[in-house]
Amino acid sequence: MHTQQETTVTLTRDGRVFINEEVVDRKHFPLKLFQIVKTRPDKTVIFKADAHQSIENLVELIDMARGVGVEKFLIGTKPK
Repeated sequence: MHTQQETTVTLTRDGRVFINEEVVDRKHFPLKLFQIVKTRPDKTVIFKADAHQSIENLVELIDMARGVGVEKFLIGTKPK
């Protein structure tokens, strides 16, 4: 379930990055994420990545998020 306050970052198979439903260029990702979470009391972001993406690409996004004040990270998985 997706609440109003949840922020989800998705890394697709082809390397595109989405914040919630909006595609974001990687170079603008930190600023865009900052603008979304700066006023929220809960600085948690849910990260989802295609199974074909490397963990390094996901960690890079998490590091960028940490740099703009994201305090908690959740990794979204698909149920089996």
